Amino acid sequence: MTDELTDQLALAGLIHDIGKFMLRAAVSGNFTWDMETQGDFGYRHATLSAAFAEQYIPEPWRSNVKNLAGNHHRPQSREDQIVALADMLSAGERNDGTEDENPRVQHPQQLLSIFSVLEADGIRQSESERRYLPLRPLAVERNVLFPQKEAEDEEGWHAYAKLWESFERDLKRLKAAHDADPDLPSYLESLLLLMQRYLWCVPSACYRNLPDISLYDHGRTTAALAAVLNRAEVDEVTLTRWRNNPEAVDDNLALLVGGDISGVQDFIYTITARGATPTLRGRSFYMQMLTDALARYLLRRLELPVTNLIYAGGGSFFLLARPGDAKRLPGIQREISRVLLRQHGGDLYAALAGVPVAGREFFDGSMRRKWDKLHEALRRKKLRRFAELDDELAALFKPAGRGGNDNRQCQVCGQEHAETETEGEPDAESVRKCPSCQAFEDLGDDLRNARYLVLEETELTDSQPFDPERPAGTWRDTLERLGLRIVICENAPQHSSETRRQVLALDDKAASGLHPLSRVVVGRRLLVNHAPILTDAELRDLRADRSMTSPESDELPREPGGVKPFSVLAHQSKGIKRLGILRMDVDNLGQLFQSGFGQRATLSRIAALSFAVSLYFDGWVGQVVDDINRTDEQGLDRVYTIYSGGDDLFFVGSWDAILELAIRIRADLTAYAADHPGITPAP
Repeated sequence: MTDELTDQLALAGLIHDIGKFMLRAAVSGNFTWDMETQGDFGYRHATLSAAFAEQYIPEPWRSNVKNLAGNHHRPQSREDQIVALADMLSAGERNDGTEDENPRVQHPQQLLSIFSVLEADGIRQSESERRYLPLRPLAVERNVLFPQKEAEDEEGWHAYAKLWESFERDLKRLKAAHDADPDLPSYLESLLLLMQRYLWCVPSACYRNLPDISLYDHGRTTAALAAVLNRAEVDEVTLTRWRNNPEAVDDNLALLVGGDISGVQDFIYTITARGATPTLRGRSFYMQMLTDALARYLLRRLELPVTNLIYAGGGSFFLLARPGDAKRLPGIQREISRVLLRQHGGDLYAALAGVPVAGREFFDGSMRRKWDKLHEALRRKKLRRFAELDDELAALFKPAGRGGNDNRQCQVCGQEHAETETEGEPDAESVRKCPSCQAFEDLGDDLRNARYLVLEETELTDSQPFDPERPAGTWRDTLERLGLRIVICENAPQHSSETRRQVLALDDKAASGLHPLSRVVVGRRLLVNHAPILTDAELRDLRADRSMTSPESDELPREPGGVKPFSVLAHQSKGIKRLGILRMDVDNLGQLFQSGFGQRATLSRIAALSFAVSLYFDGWVGQVVDDINRTDEQGLDRVYTIYSGGDDLFFVGSWDAILELAIRIRADLTAYAADHPGITPAP
C-alpha cells in the first residue's frame, strides 16, 4: 500500500498544469492575479492550478496538494521541488518560454496528433499536412477520435468552455463522494480516469513549437515521476542540485520496468473441439485481464500509485518505479512464476525486467535508448523461462496424473484433469471438458451481453512452491492469487464497497450512468467485444437449409441464443461457404517507438503514442465491426471478435465480411494516423 505523501505528490503532479485548461476556458478561479501572486506562483496557470485544488480536492488533502501543485514554478519545500523536477523530467525539455498573460494568443488551441510528429519509413509530415484532435470528451466516435484540420479560433475557444463545463460537473460529483468518506487511492484513480476522458485532447504546452502532448499524458507521467522521486535518501539539497541542471544529472532517478507475457498465441489457439468459439474469446479476454492483474500486482508489491502504470495491453505492460526497486523485482518475479506455473504448467510465462534511467536520459531523445535496453532485457529473460524457480523446477519433470484414461482427458485443450466432465447427455455431440476450459467457455458466454466490468482488489498472499499435484483451479483463481477479482455484468452495481473496486463501462452509453463512490472508481474500459449470436429465426432457417452438409447440421446448437459456431459463420458467407480469419498488426510499430521521435523522444511522447495506438485497436476497431454487421445485406452478424488490443487484432467470421472488415480497418487506420504515409497495418 502506498503512503499518503506519495499519493498526494502523485495527485499534485497529475493536476499541476490543469490551470492551463482553466485559462483557455476563461475560468478565473479564486485568486487575484497581482504582483504578489505573480511572485508566489510565477505563472497564472500555476495560480489557477492552486485554485483548482482549493475548490475541487477534498478537504483532507486540499491544503498540501494546493501548495504542491501551485508551487511547481516557485518551489518552497522539498515536496515542491519533487513536483517541479517531475514536471521537467516528464516533458524532457526545458520550459519553452510560453507565457500565459494572454492564453488565446500565447497558448496552443488544439492538440496536434502524435502521429503528425513521427518519422516513419523516413517520412515526416509537412506543416500543411498536420492534423489536430477535436476538443471533445473521449468517446468511440469518428468525429472525436480522428484528427482533423485545425479549427477556427472562435470555434476552438468555445469548445474549451463547453469541455470545462462537463469536466467540472463530474469533478463536483467526485469531490462529494470523498468529502463524506475520503479514500485517497480511489480518488487519485478516479481523477486519472476523469482526466483521460476530458483532457486527452487538451495540449499541455507548445514544446519546441509543437503542441503534441496532452495534459492527460503530461500530468500522468509527472505524477509517476513525483511518486518515485519521493525517497528517504533524496533530500532538498539533492533535489535543488538536480533541478538546477537536470540534463547533466548522472544519478539514476527512476527505474523503467517492463513485463511481457510469452506463450500467448499457443495458449489461445491450441484448442481442438467444439466449444472452441466461446472458449477462444474467453481465453483471449483472460489474457487481457491477466496483463492488468500482473501490472497492478507489481504496483501493489512496489507500493506505487496507479499513475505509475504507463501502459498495459497486448500482453505487455510498462511502469515507472524507484531505482532501488530493481532489488525487489527478482522476488516478485518468483511469486508471479509460481502462480503461472501452477495454473498453466509452463504454457504462459511473464518476464519482468527493469532498466535504470539517469536524470540526463530524460532529455535529448535518450529515452528511446532506454526502451531499447528494456526490450532487450525482456527478450533475454524470456530465453530462460522460470529459471528463477531454481530447484522447484524439478517437480515439473516428475510424472503427473495417471495417464491412459480417456475420460480424464479434456477434448478442448487435450490436458488430463481429475474433474473432467462430459457436457450434456453422453452422445455423439457431447464433449468432455476440464474445469479450466469450461470456465473459459463460460467466460466467453458471459461476455456476449457484458456492459460492465468490475475489478476488485483481493488480499495479496505469498505463493507456495510449485507442486504439480496441487489442483490448478480456473482463470478466476489465477487472477485472485494476483490480487484481482473480476465480475462481468449487464447492469452496473451501484453500491459502496469496503474494498477498493473499479466499475468500468464497456460502451459510452453505459458510462454515462456511472457515478463515483468513496471506494468505487468508475470510468470507461475500451474493449472490442462483439459476439454474433444465433437467433431463433436463423436456427430454424439453418435446420431447413438442404445445402448444409451432415457435419454442419450435426454441429448446430440445440437452442438459439449462443455464439454462432464457426461452421455457421462459414455457411452464412456469400458465394463459396468458407470461414475467414483476419490477423493484422502495425508495420514496424516497435521501430516507431524506438526511433520515430528522434531527438524529441520523451517519456510523455512515448506514453502519448501508446495511448493513441490503444484507442484505435481497443476502441475504434469495435465500432468498425459494429458498422460491418449493421450494414450487412443479409441482416446477419457474421464477425466474431477473438482479440483486438495493443497493436494487433484477430477476428473470425464469414469470409466476405472478414474481407470487408480488413479493408475498413486498413483505411481507417490511415485516417486515424493523420494520413501519415509511413504508417500502415500489416495483414
